[in-house]
Amino acid sequence: GFGKTTSVRNLLNYAEEPFLWINIDNESKSDFFEEFCNEFQAIDDGTVNKLRAAGYPVDQESCNKIINIIREAEIEEEFIIVFDNYQLISDEWISNMIVELAETSGLNLRFIIITQSIKTSVILEMVSGFRLNYIGKSDLEFTQEEIQLYFRDCGIKLDTGQVEYLYKYTEGWI
Repeated sequence: GFGKTTSVRNLLNYAEEPFLWINIDNESKSDFFEEFCNEFQAIDDGTVNKLRAAGYPVDQESCNKIINIIREAEIEEEFIIVFDNYQLISDEWISNMIVELAETSGLNLRFIIITQSIKTSVILEMVSGFRLNYIGKSDLEFTQEEIQLYFRDCGIKLDTGQVEYLYKYTEGWI
């Protein structure tokens, strides 16, 4: 409810790279992996059967297998892969896979993770080490000054009391 998905969709409308949007709508790891494979088909059709055969990673060995399959894929143009509602399937193996692939130079893949919470140590370490761009709740909330500017841009002049009331009432989510 903070506008994460809407913000990323709007941003990607201006991106030059094509993107794959993987909307995770339940906690089923098999559903997620099937959608991932279906979407990956747009990047490299020949890789999809190998990914399906490998299946969802359940340990380091299977995680490495998927990483190697994707690294060997013929990805000719840059793609952005978006994982929306990542908190529903977030685990160490998928997080490891994303991090390893994101750090592979020349792969032509970038990742966006949209999540309500960080559940894996891998992602937390990336955020705390500033190796992952992180936009939190505070980045999306309006300050009192921003509320006043927003309403002014909409043609509404607010006095200080009205701005304070709106800020307290909405907690910055006007």
